[in-house]
Amino acid sequence: KNDISGLLKKPEKKETILPEKELKAKPATKAAKKASRGGEKKRIGRPPKSPEEKRDFKVVLSLTQAEGQQLLEKAGLVDKATYVYSELKKQGLF
Repeated sequence: KNDISGLLKKPEKKETILPEKELKAKPATKAAKKASRGGEKKRIGRPPKSPEEKRDFKVVLSLTQAEGQQLLEKAGLVDKATYVYSELKKQGLF
């Protein structure tokens, strides 16, 4: 019942063949990582289009099922919007 082993002097450190755990450095913060890379993030991938080149004006067009099917047949493998854009360009709208 009465155990006094916790009060007794603990034995010295035992010799082991394994190396002691090294203290790892804390991971750097995002700001520190950014500073170490030169401060500026490199872009990956295709460069963005200029505002003049970017097509971001949307037009919604409603067609009947028959008209839509006819559009799909004429467009073939080309995207519907790309096909309509090219046809409008042929007509001299742009």
